[in-house]
Amino acid sequence: MVVAATVHAGAMVVLGGLESFDSRGTCGDPASAAALHDARVAFAVLVGFSALPWLLGAVLAVVRRRPWLRFVLVAVAVSALPVAFWVDALQATPAEWTSSWCF
Repeated sequence: MVVAATVHAGAMVVLGGLESFDSRGTCGDPASAAALHDARVAFAVLVGFSALPWLLGAVLAVVRRRPWLRFVLVAVAVSALPVAFWVDALQATPAEWTSSWCF
């Protein structure tokens, strides 16, 4: 379970970073409102993909009368960074959703 959670968390970090990089404006130019909206939706989906499998495991553990708290703790840990990306995107304006990185 530890290996699966570590791999899952690593995948969520990579996917969150790629989505953030893909949707931000570059060279100091602000992102478009559509790009910011797409980022918000993508991060919401990413939060679902990060927490849902572990919460489903918790429900199945309850049904099978097995320890379930570990699944909930893993769901919280794995989805922490995607939630942070999502909150950042929700609070940002298109002018703030930019980076100074240039090609």
